[in-house]
Amino acid sequence: MNWLLLDTSCPHALVAIVDEKSVLAEQKMLETMQHAEQLTSAIEKCLKEAALTFSDLDGVAVGKGPGSFVGVRIAIAHAKGICVAKRLPLVGLSTLFSIAAEPSLPEGDGIAIIDAKRGEVYAQCFRRTAEGVEVLTPAEAIPLEVFETFAKIQDFVVGFAQSNHITHRREGPSAEGMLQALQVKIKAGIIDELNSLEPDYCRAPDAKKMGAIPGKA
Repeated sequence: MNWLLLDTSCPHALVAIVDEKSVLAEQKMLETMQHAEQLTSAIEKCLKEAALTFSDLDGVAVGKGPGSFVGVRIAIAHAKGICVAKRLPLVGLSTLFSIAAEPSLPEGDGIAIIDAKRGEVYAQCFRRTAEGVEVLTPAEAIPLEVFETFAKIQDFVVGFAQSNHITHRREGPSAEGMLQALQVKIKAGIIDELNSLEPDYCRAPDAKKMGAIPGKA
């Protein structure tokens, strides 16, 4: 099994190639405004580092958010393009789950967060045990002050936001975390349809569709 992993939903974007158990190659993109420009080059570097070609890939897994509205779309669009061109299966991964699945995190109940701006965070609760990662709540956008109160009773808080309660700061998922999330999907036999996989925004975008002009049919 050789899978290409993509996630551009967070400030630190990631491209990686993994097999069943390990990371073969990875490229981190730390310049948020350049993810779209750097993505193709990062994929090429990973393939070269892993001594593989697109023909050696068994599928593509992409972070579907939540996170930056533009960033989420960049990776999904790129992943779909590769899958169509190379006839590869596609799997969408929750960015929050991938962050919470980071192997270096401790066991216990915790919360993964992503800065949602506007005084909010995208948040989701998880339980980490020796058997794996269990989802406790759905992902949602909540006010930062609500998170601050709830964070005090957690065993761990992982992610990024303007908060002093983060115990493990991560500005994007790691390749190891995405691999863990992918393994869960593969074990469950979940493969997404190219046409139906959509970003998980967790809230309505800031830009709204314009309604009908008053007085016009």
